[in-house]
Amino acid sequence: MAYRYRGRGYGGHRGGYQRYDIKESDDVFPVKRAYAYSGPAPHLGTPSVIGNYSIDGNREFGYDRSMLQFLQRKYLPETKMNVHLDLNKGHQDTVEYKGNSQESFENFLQWVFSNQDDLKSDKTSSRLSADVLCMRGLLKKIMKTPYNPREPWTILVTGFKGTLYMVNWKPYSEDKEENEVPKNVGFWGHKFEQYMKADPDDPLDANEEYRSVLKLALGDFSLVYSPEVDCADPEEFEEDYQDLRAFVTVKSCKEITDERKMRNFRKFKLCDWWVENQLSGVPRIIVGYRNDDGIVHTLELLKTEELPEKGENEWEPAVCINFLIEFLKFVKKRVGQDPYALYRFEHIPMGNIECTKVPESIPLTLLPSWYTEKLFETEEESEEK
Repeated sequence: MAYRYRGRGYGGHRGGYQRYDIKESDDVFPVKRAYAYSGPAPHLGTPSVIGNYSIDGNREFGYDRSMLQFLQRKYLPETKMNVHLDLNKGHQDTVEYKGNSQESFENFLQWVFSNQDDLKSDKTSSRLSADVLCMRGLLKKIMKTPYNPREPWTILVTGFKGTLYMVNWKPYSEDKEENEVPKNVGFWGHKFEQYMKADPDDPLDANEEYRSVLKLALGDFSLVYSPEVDCADPEEFEEDYQDLRAFVTVKSCKEITDERKMRNFRKFKLCDWWVENQLSGVPRIIVGYRNDDGIVHTLELLKTEELPEKGENEWEPAVCINFLIEFLKFVKKRVGQDPYALYRFEHIPMGNIECTKVPESIPLTLLPSWYTEKLFETEEESEEK
């Protein structure tokens, strides 16, 4: 199956924002109009599950499923369902999120380190069977770039023993959820999740996470990444699951009250949700539509595979996929020139992606020493230290 571009929406055939006389160099990846990435694209198939882990309310790591939660099936609509869910409930008792992107990435590395033998390309190898190791959110950010040319982002990349390690980067002071969305809206999103899978009378702790570790082959790249997973359908869940088909994503968003908002919903929300769920292999989304007062009146069940049709003429899967592959090729080529250096890839709003090598004098590291010094270390080498 190949994805083809048919749309003429934002950044598409009618308009655009990037000149074509800027060619790729070692330090510049030109971001072109969306249709430039049209045409057949590799199928973004179902990733395989290779592991999972939990983060508790104290941000402590656990090699278990203690944070796995299950959907309350009374909220699973056949198509749409009328409800009355107050997302303001318990606001004063909430425990706000205390983590950041670097901490999340190091939690993932902790799982990788403990399972390195299972991730080797072969038993005698000293490299992982992965070309790219990152978090799902980073892949989503890249894939949405042709349709979100105004969104700036910065990614840090380093090569280590044949694998590209990539992490979304912000200064620590900016890496807080409340700076990305209004505080009440962030709480409403977490509260809606709680309604769908737990008791809304309990205090809300935004720090608890259940994550899967997935592996995906895309073009010439093998990707290993870790998405947070909302909940599983208890009637479909199997203990030794190999994919996430039994899982459900839950989302809340503002009610759609006019044609302009509907178009923005189709252009941006549906693309965002498709990328996120397709990368995870999650087939269903429960959407709660809320008003300005934080009251959800309607639940709707959406299927991941149907989202491209609902967003037709506004965005296309092929564009997202092809852009990701082309960018990864650029990163591989650039980092390959000095694989142990640290590189910064910065998307300039309405512009290109610029690559700079981080000077060694800047105290910025991506991989912790406990990882780089001990990965693939033999027992004999450990005893000699």
